[in-house]
Amino acid sequence: MFLFVQIVVNLHPIFPCGVTVAPQTLTLLVVVRIHAWEHLSHLSIITFRQYIYTMLQNRVDPQGNIICTSARGVWLGNRGQLHGSGKTILRPFKHQAWIICLLQFKNRHREVMSPNLWTELFFYDEATAFAAGHRPCFECRRADADRFKEAWLKGNPEYGFTKKTSVNLIDEILQGERIDANKNKVTFEATIKELPDGTFILMDHEPYLIVDAMIYRWTPFGYDKANPLPQLENVKVLTPRSMVNAFSAGYLPQMSLWDLSIFAAM
Repeated sequence: MFLFVQIVVNLHPIFPCGVTVAPQTLTLLVVVRIHAWEHLSHLSIITFRQYIYTMLQNRVDPQGNIICTSARGVWLGNRGQLHGSGKTILRPFKHQAWIICLLQFKNRHREVMSPNLWTELFFYDEATAFAAGHRPCFECRRADADRFKEAWLKGNPEYGFTKKTSVNLIDEILQGERIDANKNKVTFEATIKELPDGTFILMDHEPYLIVDAMIYRWTPFGYDKANPLPQLENVKVLTPRSMVNAFSAGYLPQMSLWDLSIFAAM
């Protein structure tokens, strides 16, 4: 399983979503990669070709990018209708309510990226979703959404919001903290030792999750092995500032801390 995943990961930078590749070129490049793992040379090239072509651009990384990957997610996300009549992403968001939903709710069933409906996005874990700028949904995750709002209000008293304040006003704050006018990710500098668990930082152009004074490099398939906090005073933070404040005030996001190094030894 791990070796198959590694092949997909190594192919991903060659075939970003939206790029058209001639079938013979795709086959040739896959063969080259398989020859690098001679013990996998018996696998079908057609299988890989079909697999890559059917992946959708609907996973979200901690920087808020919508990416193509075979990795699965445990949360559903919504930013509005991002795709057109087909299954191609046309825009990064449609509205300011970026939410985190349950994968299953009231036996509702949807075809992914159906025409004229909102676009289904997926996150590896809740910490990833928060780093991207999403918050819990008030319909399918009412209890979590209430806990988040309470922690957000406690952690961000400077806005003067109360329990009666519409979540739409919080969304307006979050919109300015996650994406700028040029649709680029917004970050800020902070003292690393003061950041709460569940916060994502950016080091060497890679996202890392902070948990228990350790950092874990994020990948679409999980986290690398833990490393101690770096000897840095300040770091670039990916998780929006007011969400970090909510974490400090008591909201702990769900985190799927699977160590990929376990599979590397197999």
